[in-house]
This record gives sequence, C-alpha cells and structure tokens, in this order.
Amino acid sequence: MSKLNTWRKGYHQQPRWLRASEWCLLAYSLYALLLGLITPYVLTAKLPAALSQTLGREVTVDTISINPFLLRVRVVNFRIAEAEQQSDFIRFSQLEADAAFWRTLLTFTPTLEHFYLNGPYARLAREQGGETTEFNFSDIIRHIQSQSSPEETNEESGDESGIPHLRLGLLNVTDGKIEVFDWVSGAELVYPDLALELANLDTHATISDNARSEEQGSPDNLYQVNVTTTEGGTVYVDGLFQLAPLALTGKVVIKKLALPPLWPLSDDIIKARLTDGTLDFSVGYEVRETEQGFRFRANDGQLAVHSLALSDTTRQRIALDTFSLTDMRLDTDSQRVDIAGLKLEAPYINGVYDNDGLDLVSLLMPAGIAQNNAEPEDNPQPEETTAWQVVLGELAISEGDVQLHDKAVAQSMYWRVHPITLTTSEIDSHFSTPVDYEVALTISGNSQAIPENAQGELVTRGSADLATQAVVGELTLSDIALSQVQSYLTPFVNLSLSEGALSATTRYEVAESGKTLLVSGDATVDNLTILDGLHYEPLVKWQSLDVADLRFSLDDNTLAIASVNITEPYAKILIDEQKRTNIGAIIRSGESSSDDASETGDAKGGSVNSPENGEAEGDSVDTPETGDAEGDSVNTPETSDAEGSTLAISIAAINLNNGSAYFADESLTPQFASSIESLNGSIEQLTSNAGSAAKVAINGKIDSYAPVSLKGEINPLLEELFLDLDFAVEGAELTSVNPYSGTYMGYYIDKGLLSLDVHYKVQNSELDGDNHVVIDQLTLGRKSDSEQALSLPLGLAVALLQDNDGVIDLGLEVSGDLDNPDFSFGSIILNALGNLITKAVTAPFTFLASLVGSEDELNRVDFAAGQDSLNEQATQRLTTLAEALNKRPGLRVSIEGTVDAVSDARELAVAQLHQQLLERSAQDALPDDFSASNVPLEGPLASTLETLFSETFSDSVQDEQQRIRAQLQNNNEEPVTEQQVTRALHIAMYNLLRDSITIPESELAALAQERGKRVKAYLVNQAQVEAGRLFLLNSREHLQSQSSSVELSLQAD
Repeated sequence: MSKLNTWRKGYHQQPRWLRASEWCLLAYSLYALLLGLITPYVLTAKLPAALSQTLGREVTVDTISINPFLLRVRVVNFRIAEAEQQSDFIRFSQLEADAAFWRTLLTFTPTLEHFYLNGPYARLAREQGGETTEFNFSDIIRHIQSQSSPEETNEESGDESGIPHLRLGLLNVTDGKIEVFDWVSGAELVYPDLALELANLDTHATISDNARSEEQGSPDNLYQVNVTTTEGGTVYVDGLFQLAPLALTGKVVIKKLALPPLWPLSDDIIKARLTDGTLDFSVGYEVRETEQGFRFRANDGQLAVHSLALSDTTRQRIALDTFSLTDMRLDTDSQRVDIAGLKLEAPYINGVYDNDGLDLVSLLMPAGIAQNNAEPEDNPQPEETTAWQVVLGELAISEGDVQLHDKAVAQSMYWRVHPITLTTSEIDSHFSTPVDYEVALTISGNSQAIPENAQGELVTRGSADLATQAVVGELTLSDIALSQVQSYLTPFVNLSLSEGALSATTRYEVAESGKTLLVSGDATVDNLTILDGLHYEPLVKWQSLDVADLRFSLDDNTLAIASVNITEPYAKILIDEQKRTNIGAIIRSGESSSDDASETGDAKGGSVNSPENGEAEGDSVDTPETGDAEGDSVNTPETSDAEGSTLAISIAAINLNNGSAYFADESLTPQFASSIESLNGSIEQLTSNAGSAAKVAINGKIDSYAPVSLKGEINPLLEELFLDLDFAVEGAELTSVNPYSGTYMGYYIDKGLLSLDVHYKVQNSELDGDNHVVIDQLTLGRKSDSEQALSLPLGLAVALLQDNDGVIDLGLEVSGDLDNPDFSFGSIILNALGNLITKAVTAPFTFLASLVGSEDELNRVDFAAGQDSLNEQATQRLTTLAEALNKRPGLRVSIEGTVDAVSDARELAVAQLHQQLLERSAQDALPDDFSASNVPLEGPLASTLETLFSETFSDSVQDEQQRIRAQLQNNNEEPVTEQQVTRALHIAMYNLLRDSITIPESELAALAQERGKRVKAYLVNQAQVEAGRLFLLNSREHLQSQSSSVELSLQAD
C-alpha cells in the first residue's frame, strides 16, 4: 500500500505534459493491441463462418491483418466455394486497402490512399436454361432472400440521398481471371488476364475538372481496364468519368477478339455455326446525363471483322476475309450516324437450291421466325418518332465469290459468280441524294463441278434515287457463254448449245417503283452453234447475230429494233439411215420433261398454271388459258394496262449475209444431199401493226449454181399470220435428186432442169397458192429395183406432161384453211402434184383432150354394128386426138379394133342374108330400106325368101303360114286379112333365116382388124400423125368382143 501511495505521489509530482504523454502512449498501445492483434484475430476466426451462414456457401480466408499505424487492411487468400465445394466460385490472393487518415482529417472527406486487389478470380456458369434459368450463384440469392425479412427490406430502401463525397487515390486490380461457362449452349469463355486501374477517384469531381488536372499530370477519375482472352485477344478501356451528373469519356480498343467462343452465347439464334473470325474495334465515346436523358456520342470508330466463317454441320458456307466500318460517328442529340466506309473483302457464299428453296435461308433464318409461321397479329401503328439518319460514305465489295448448286430448275448445275466488285457513293437513309453505283462480276456455270474459269462478264454502273425509286444506268455484258444454260434446256428440248457468246451494251431507266422501264442498246450473239440431239452435229449456227439500236418501253409496251444482222447463218436438216430426222424430236415428249416439271413445279402452295395444268391447289397465278384456280389468285391479264395489251414490236431490218442451208437424206440408196448457199437479203419494216407487212427480198443458190429467190411481204407477228410471197428457183439439176426418183418413182433421171415460180398468200387463216413448175428436158434413165417405188407409169406421165420442146410446164393452184388441225403446206402441195400426175396417168386421154380444150373421150372410136367405116363423129374425135398428139411428141398410140359379138354378128348375118336374096333373086340391088318388115309381099324377093326358107328348114311355107294365121287370130278379136298374114310370114321367115346364119370368129376378127386399119389410116393420111407413133395391134389373136369400136392406148417413147 505504501508503494502504491508512493507511486501515486510520485506520478502527481511529474510534470503535466509528461503525465499526458504517458496516457497517450498507453491509449495508443491499447489501440494498437486492439486493432492490430485482437481485431484481425477475431475477424479471421469469425468472419468466414458469418459469411458462410449468410451466403450458404463455404467461405475461407487465410489471414486478415490490420496495420494500426498505417490504417492498412490486408486480406489474404479469400475464397467462396461452389455449392459442391469442389471448386472456387470467387477468390482473390490478396486485398489491401490503405486509409488516408490525415488527408481525411484535413479535407473532411473520407479518403482511401489505395485499394489493391491481386489475383481475383470469378467463375460464372449458367446451369439450366428456359423459364427456370439457373446460375451457379442462384442459390446464394435465394439463401440471402430467405434470411431477410420484409421489414428489414423496407427499412433499407429509404429515400436515396445525394452521392457522398469520397476519394480514392488508386484502385488497382491485377492478375485477374474470369471464367464463364454456359452449360446450356456449351460456351466456355476464359479471360486469364484482367487488369483494372482507377486513379484519383473523387465522387464530386467533374470531367472538366479532370481535364484541367490532366493537363497538370494528375487527372481525377481516370480509369483503365485491360482484359486478355485465352485466344490472345485484348480489350482495353480507358477514360474519365464523373458521377453527378453521370458522365463518361474515353476510348475502347478491342484487338484480335476471337468470335467463335462467343457464338454459343447466341443461344442457337440461327442454325449456322460461327467457326472462325476475329474482331478489331476502337471508338472514342462520351456519355452524359442531361435533363432530357442520356446523351451519347461516339467518334473515330473503327470496326473490322477478319476471317469470318459460318458453317453448317459439314462445311463452310459463308466466309469473309474482312468486314470493316471506318470512321464511325454517332450523336444521339442529332440522331445521326456517320460511317465513312463499309468494305467487304473476299466475301464467299456457297448455297444449294433445290425443291425446298435455297438452303441458306433456313440456315440463316432466326429460330423464332423459322418456328413461327403464323401471320403476325395486327398491331396498332406506333407513334411517329424522329427518324435517325444514317449516312454511309461508301460501300465497297471486292473479290466476292458466290457459288450455287442448282438442283431444282436443272437436274444439277453449278454456278459461280466471281469476282464480284461493288462500289457506291454516299448512301443516306433519308434518301436525300442519289446513289452512284458500279458493279462488275464474272459468271460461269458447269454441270459437273464448281467452275474455275469465267465464262462471261457483267458490268453495270449508274445512279439510283432511292427516294423516288428511280434508277438510271448502263449495263454491259461481255462474252456470256450460252452453253451454260444447257442444263436448263435439256429436260425440254433435244438440243445442245455447243457454242455461243452473248454480248450487250444497254442503257436502262427505271422510275415509279418499276412501273416505268426504258431499255436501249445493242446486243450480239457470236459463234452460235446448236447441235442436234440425234448425231450431235450442227443444226443451227451463225458467225454473228447483231441487234442494233434496241429500244424497249414498258410504259408504252413497245419494242423497236433498228436492225438485226445475221452473218453466215447455217441450218441443217438430216434424215438418218433409220429415217429419223434431226428436227423430229427437238421437243422432248412426255416422260422426261413432265417428270422434271413435276419435281420442280408440283409443290403445293404457290404455283403458275400452264394450259396443261388446269386448276391447282393453293395460291396461284392464272394464265389466260387456265381459268380460275382454287386459293388466292392474281389474274395476269387484269394486272395492269401494260400487261393486258399486246407488245408492239417493230424491226426496221433483218439482214442475211452469206447464209446457207444443208439437207441430207441418208435413208436412201444412194444417199442424197443438197445445199442452198450464198443466201443474202433482207426483211424490212417488220412490225406487229396489223396495217403493214414486212418487205422480203432474199436470194441464194442451190448447190452453188441454181439461183433461188424469195420476195414479197410477210407479217408473222400478227395473231393471224399474213404472207404474200413469191418463191423462185431457176435451173436446178434434177439429176441431184436421183436417190429420191430411184427410190420412190422407180426410175433414175439422166437429165433435167427444174424451175419453180411459186406464189403463196395467207390472209385471215386462208391459204391461196399458185405453183408454176417447169421441168426442162426431163429424161428418165434406167429403172430401179426399189420396193418403195410407186406403181404409176412414170414414163407415160412424163410423156403426157412434156411438150414439143421437152418442157413440162405445170400450174398448180392450192388452197386451205390454216385453222384446220390437219393443215400442212407440204401436204397441200404434194397432194396437188400427186393428184395431177395420178389424173394424167389414170385418164391420159382426158388429159390430152384438156390440152386442146376438148371434153371428148379420145380413147375410143365407135363404129356402127357390122361396119368398118368412120362416121363424122369418129373423124372429128380422131382429128382432136391428132392435135393433142402433136403437143406431146413423146407419146405413142396403140390401136386395137374390137367387136360386139352380138350386134356385129347379127349385122354380119343380115348382110349375108341380103347377099343371098340378091343373088338368088337376080335383082340388081335391094331396096334402100330393105329389112324384115319391108320385104315385098310378092315378087322375086318374096319368092326367093320362101325358097330359101324351104331349103333351110324342114317345115313348109304353108305350115308356117297356118301357124302364123292361127297365132294372129288368137291375138285379135277381128278377122285377120291375108295381107296381114303374108306380112307376118315374111318377117318370121326373114328372122329365122338370119338367125340360122352362123358368123365365125375369124370373120368378126377380120372386122375388128379392118376397123383398126381405118383409124390408123385416117390418123396418118388425114390427121398427119407420124406413122411411127401409131401401132396397130393384132385383133385376130386377142379379139375384144365387148363393143363395136377401136380402143386406143398411150405409151411413152
């Protein structure tokens, strides 16, 4: 006790300052003990448990230390575990905060000297998608919410006061790492190097103050963020900010940011996969909070995507070397976006077009749209807002490459458009100025694989006024290979486009959203060669076809062409050994074309009905032939006036230069071939106007020597064809058609020239034709052994038709109805010629009579029964025959006398009876009218008649008289006179005696022969016909007994 008192006494005796110092030292020691040792110990022991209870997760920390002298807090190895406690959710290696105590006291502003965070790590994961989305921190949120009461929540949510004034000297985050996993989409993003620096934070500082301090070297609120990706990409952000009002200025720089790792986060927006691509981006920005809201400005923006690639499950479908936007500027106040240039370098697209459409559509179609095909509901129109203005200084595409495999229209066709180049001038979303453009591309097609070499070029340049939807420009096509479209022709025609190149230079004007279209220019098709489908030989070809000064107006529905010049056109018609023609199967029939059409056009829904299709289900477009179809339809004839009216076509001139045509028939033996060469001429003023016709004047040569010409008028553009043409051939050698004459006519031709002068007129579907055929010096050669030869006597036909000068001059008039489905020009002409020849050889004497204007039947000369003398009618007929024979010197006449076995024999028997009566009666002559009914009742002739009767028959005259008297009495009621009985007796005896006389056949044959001699004698002596042309047939050997005449027949020399 005494010691304590002594210490107290001594303590109070110390100077006051010393005692104060001792108390301060003691307090400071207690402060250091409490803050530097006890508090860190308690926090290290209790804080993890408390946080674990709050978060529902395991929380650990190695050490928490406090430097009471520097007011510095340090936390080492802090960790929040994942729910399964196998990995870390959040952790950091060290956290250090240093309070600026004295600075706080002096400025009355809470201040931290620095805040360091080293090695921070965060692991974020989406574990479940859909309406019940789950993250790896969702359980923490639910745990915290379950521990807080609504009252606590309401107390905490009071009115916010203004932003307190705080300062922070330096915020520094280093060696950070963030891992993001999306187990739904499979995305894994790792950012292994994260750095953040915030210098001189002052919650009340403004950007203007910061700008002034930046000039002094120590700006406030300066922040910097650095992020490095696993793939080597970097994200850098720096700038200044203020909190009240909120404002930020700075710059963002992204370099080589790999895009494929980010693609799974798109949550399968489209089916395509982003398989390659990096992003470079930089922009200066400014964000300010104003009374009207936030204002955002961006400047000097640069964006570039390199090596972009979109693929399906098997291969790359879309690729791009570089997509760039340069010098981008944005201002929310002016609502304007400016982009100096948009460039696409080497874009690549690979697509397949089949019956389901273009596969890229489904590949790139957003999932929500693809799955919902229902029509959108009618929504009220949104209120009008001020439209943003976007100005693009230039759009440029270079080295574009589009590849398309067409499986729908063609069976298989590969197209490539490469390279594609596009440039434009400034494009304004307000469409305030026209856009100048230039497009250049080359095109190529192949049915086997993607082609490598270009097969044509297209270049177009012009100006488009987007506001009025008007376009004015030029289009140039260079050497477009026509063979590329062969795959589209094969299903329908049996032809092969072997060669041909299309070139054109045109100018076009489009206005009124396409309702007005004007096209003008020139076009050329060079070196066209079309092969037939039979032997793959040229069917049609030409060196060049030039269309000059073409003008088309959609508004007026007119097409005008100044000239069409065809140089060295060629056509070939071939009949092979199997009698197949190279033009007979040009249009593919039935199966192949219909099958292909069914594959491409029978899909339900939208369709275009051809006349064969009739009605189709679904939406359709009706052509005039189809009528109505089910579903919504648009009738093309009523769509517009232009579509409803007929296109007015006008071609000033079509010129042929050195054309040729070739015909060969290999089915004949020997084979036949002929050609028309040196075809030159023109068709002028061809128009679809019904009031005019084109002038035709074309000349050529058959087989290089025989002139051929076609002249007149024609208008094939009318609905009903009109033509008035003269076709002429002069001096074509008939020996060249020996294969035909030998095969079908049975004779070969030794000599002959053919000339034609044909005139045809077609008007109102009616044909009137006049064919003038002249064959000079036709000489038939040896006879062929063809089984196909006609049975007509060709030699006789020639002799009948050939005049004194060896010329066959025929005039054939033909007519027909073009509306008749059986109508054919060829059949009409052949029928007319065939009928003429048939008529000539089957009724040659009728033909001969027509030559001299007679209608007599010249093939027979009639004689009175039993007579051989010529009457007047016979001599007149023979004179007419001689006149006709003089016109046809190649004819010979065979003369054959004939008899009527009954009448001629009866008359010869009468003559013999008369001769007996004359000789036995010793009379000088018989009466002129002597006959059975005129025999005198008495006298020498009566007595001689009774004597001959008694000598000839066994019955006596008296018996015959009694029989006759009885017969007359039975037939008459009145008494019969003796004169009547005598007259009847004489008639009966006369007839019985005549009938008893038998005329031998030799006597009839002599009569026939004598008749033939009389005819020949008259023709030679009186009609002056050469005897060598008349041949008397031997009637005695082959007696004809049907008529009392002379039969004539004709033969050729």
